This record gives sequence, structure tokens and C-alpha cells, in this order.
Amino acid sequence: MIPPQPVPVRCPRCQTPFEAPVQSIINVKEAPGLKDDLLVGRLNVATCPACGARLRVSSPLFYYDPAKELAVAFMPLEMGLPQADQDHLIGSMANALTESLPAEERRFYILNPKVVLSQQGLLETILEADGVTREMLEAQANRARLLGELLDNVDDEATLARLVEADKDSIDYEFYLMIAGLMENAQEIGAPDEAARLAVLRDRLIALTGGPSQPLPEPLTGEVSDEAVIQQLLDTDPQALLTLVAVNRPRFDYVFFQ
Repeated sequence: MIPPQPVPVRCPRCQTPFEAPVQSIINVKEAPGLKDDLLVGRLNVATCPACGARLRVSSPLFYYDPAKELAVAFMPLEMGLPQADQDHLIGSMANALTESLPAEERRFYILNPKVVLSQQGLLETILEADGVTREMLEAQANRARLLGELLDNVDDEATLARLVEADKDSIDYEFYLMIAGLMENAQEIGAPDEAARLAVLRDRLIALTGGPSQPLPEPLTGEVSDEAVIQQLLDTDPQALLTLVAVNRPRFDYVFFQ
């Protein structure tokens, strides 16, 4: 596996400069856990040594999944790199990946990756290769937009009630499931304030809508051993299993599967 490299960053809260380890190349075959980290927002998250703030480092990333014959180069638009510099950087990452592979696994398409300019574009490309349809992505995007609007008005009871009434049909079981997953992820990346705000929104939505159509499973905290988690998965019926996994998605990382 190609290791992360240190890059200079500046804390947005206290303006302290420091170096953070950043993963610039992901080979899903070698390190599937990095794909999981990318999809749930844990990849390239740094902690400021001065104030403890957590920040996501946006930097170029080369994503390679040989099983899907997918090579993607993410070049953040906010970096403002000229086209020539982008091409040079993409070529360097593609060559580094190719040289790390055995000769029989090297493929020409690695040198001609799909280029995306936003994090959203990167995630959509990966999910589409995994069989997630455009309609499913759009539905999730609509949920995310609604969640953002509700979070912005969580302290304004009148506005929140109006928004909930206008989109009551959208605040369904899957919506509560998304909130539960985001709360778990916020705890995983060390963002307790974000998790607490999501919990407040969840409780106020339950008061306004009556809650989800069926009970949500409880998150499996870090205090629950892997052996106990495995047993709970084995004891859960197939329909409930999907929900249990969705709520606890960050728990099922590469180390867990090992």
C-alpha cells in the first residue's frame, strides 16, 4: 500500500500551520478500508495540535478499483491548478500507482483516469460503479439538502415546524436512518458538537412527526467487542440486518473484516 504523505495545512479555527498525513492514492484491492473511510468522510481528516479542531484536508486523490476497472483522479477545483499542472500531477500519481503494481496487474486505463473536480463527483463516480443508480443518488442528495436546511433552523421552532410540514413525506424511515449514520460518523471523527446537534434535530423531528415508522437499531458503541457485534449480526434477521449495518456503517471497517 502506498503510504500517506505529509502536507502543510493551516487550522481554520486558530490559524496554526502544521503538517497532516494525507492519502493521495487508494488501491481498493490492497486497502479496502480506505474506500470505506472515503465514503463515510474519515479519509484525510487531521487534528490541529494547537486547539484540537478536526478538519478535512482537500487534496488531489487517485482512486483505483481493479475489480470495477475504475481509475479516477480527483483534482479539487478550489486548488485552482492550471491544466498543465493538473496533467502533470495526475501523471505522477498514475505512474506511482502503476509502479506499485505487479507487472501482470498493470492496465493502460490507469494512465487515462476519469477526472473529477469535486468531492461529490468523486463519491458519485465510485457509487455508480458499485451499482448505485442515478435516481438513488438524487434521492440521497435531496435528503441531504433537506437535512442541511433543517439543521440550519433547528433552533427556530416556528421555521422548523414549517419546513417539516412542507416536507413531511420526505422525513421517513430512511431519513432518520441517515441522521443516525451521520451521528455515528461524527462521533467516530471526534466531532461531538456536530453529533449533539444532529441528536437535537432528531428529537425535535420525532416530536413533530411522531418518529420513524419502525424503531431504529441502537448504535454499536466502541465498548461492544467485535465478537459481540458478530454474534448480534448472526442473530439478526435479514431485513433488520440491513438497517443495523446502515446505522453502524463506520464500525464495519477493514480491521473488522480481518
